[in-house]
Amino acid sequence: MKTKVVYPELIIHTTPLERVEYDAVEKYTYIYLDDVNEKRWRLKVYVNVAIKIVLFACSSWNDLRDSPSECFENGDRSFDSKFERHILEVIDSEWIKELTETTLKTIDPALDSLENARHFILPLYDTVIEFVAWDIILEEADKA
Repeated sequence: MKTKVVYPELIIHTTPLERVEYDAVEKYTYIYLDDVNEKRWRLKVYVNVAIKIVLFACSSWNDLRDSPSECFENGDRSFDSKFERHILEVIDSEWIKELTETTLKTIDPALDSLENARHFILPLYDTVIEFVAWDIILEEADKA
């Protein structure tokens, strides 16, 4: 799975205190998290198509080796390098292909494409949030 870093200036805290909310009036999903400087951020998820929230147990460095070099301190992918958590986007996502070919047609037969959809991954220490959406907007939580 090939990924790229979205918002490279944001490095997610090892204890991000994540919170996921859905606003039925605005029809946005909001994901709150802290960065390494303990600043609170909000991701505004635009047109949320699908979301998965799973427990992640990183048992070895090999679990992280496919992450982009930007996810490692100074781009050093060696075993001793510090892994830095970023918002990731999956390139050529198999999940989007699966949603397009199967699930999409059962939800709404009028929809025939997820051409504008993007697949994002948030590695939040022991939780991983994956979602397919049109876009995300990063905002300072206290200014949102």
